[in-house]
Amino acid sequence: MMHTPLTGTNHPRKFIPFGIKLLISYMMLIIIPIFLLGYFASGIMTDSIRSNTTNTIKGTLKQIEDNVVYKLEDTVRLSDLLYYDTTLSKQLLHYEEGWVSYEATTKLLLPKFRQTIESTNRSMWLTVYLRNETLPEVYYDTKNIDPLVIKGKFFDLLHLNRIAQKPWYKSYPVEHYGETLQWKQIEDDGRYNRISMLRRLVDLESAKPKEIGFMRISVYLSDLFQSVDSRKIGQAAPCLLPTAAGIFCMLREQPSSRRSNCGMRGEAKIISSSASRCRV
Repeated sequence: MMHTPLTGTNHPRKFIPFGIKLLISYMMLIIIPIFLLGYFASGIMTDSIRSNTTNTIKGTLKQIEDNVVYKLEDTVRLSDLLYYDTTLSKQLLHYEEGWVSYEATTKLLLPKFRQTIESTNRSMWLTVYLRNETLPEVYYDTKNIDPLVIKGKFFDLLHLNRIAQKPWYKSYPVEHYGETLQWKQIEDDGRYNRISMLRRLVDLESAKPKEIGFMRISVYLSDLFQSVDSRKIGQAAPCLLPTAAGIFCMLREQPSSRRSNCGMRGEAKIISSSASRCRV
């Protein structure tokens, strides 16, 4: 028999306890809004922390790059003292042996080179190769030793024929006045964790750049990358740091037992170089 509302049959009602009603109201009015607020607040804070961290790392890398470029430019500045010296250029073109050659060496060349290396407080090794063989050679015997450890700052004066057949000299880029230079590890640089800035000396009065000498300024990698510390941007975090010279520094935290003996924290390597002049 089918029952309808007209028959008067009563359906049993489901009873919801007051505590459950109160709990549901509490969740809808308090817990759920707090959860949603916390969720959105957490997202905003995470984005803010990520943004601040990114800006901090960028600032640190920019400061490191500026410090490296400053030291690169300081080395280039020293080479400018020789490259643009008209008196030096004329003297290197003066072919006359005997007393004239000796006097030019002792009163002009040696004081000029000494003044150049003394104008910086960094350790460096200046080597000048002369095409004019009437001028005498002045140099230290550096076989099987690192002269920078002993001397700190010094210079050598050699004849160009000593390097004429060296691959790194023969492959040097074509000269563009005031622009061409190269950072490269040559000879024993790799052995002693150094790098050299290579640059020609040219006749300043010639319409076309004519080579009259060649200079090499060797410095420690640890000196150039003194400000590089991978702990500033997180351990085990490799990155590439481009500089204005086209040089890239790779940072990679190393275990203390494997760290380089050149005095750097972590590892900093030259992995690319450019023949163009450094610019900030």
